[in-house]
Amino acid sequence: MVNDGATSSEMDSVQYNFNTGKAMIYQTRAQYGEGFVASQKVKKQPDNTIFGFRNGYTTCNLDTPHFSFRAKRSR
Repeated sequence: MVNDGATSSEMDSVQYNFNTGKAMIYQTRAQYGEGFVASQKVKKQPDNTIFGFRNGYTTCNLDTPHFSFRAKRSR
């Protein structure tokens, strides 16, 4: 679990390239205020831009939420 004050995140695994500064993060779950965003895969760029794949937003704090708003990809 990672906590930077405003958000807290959990992830299954991370592949990080130290030469390029890019990362591929798998099975993430982040809390933003009252809501949670879960992504199957997240790509992080060197400028800290992130792209998510198979995302879901919910206010349910369970590992398997009862409902979520889903998107195939986001920026």
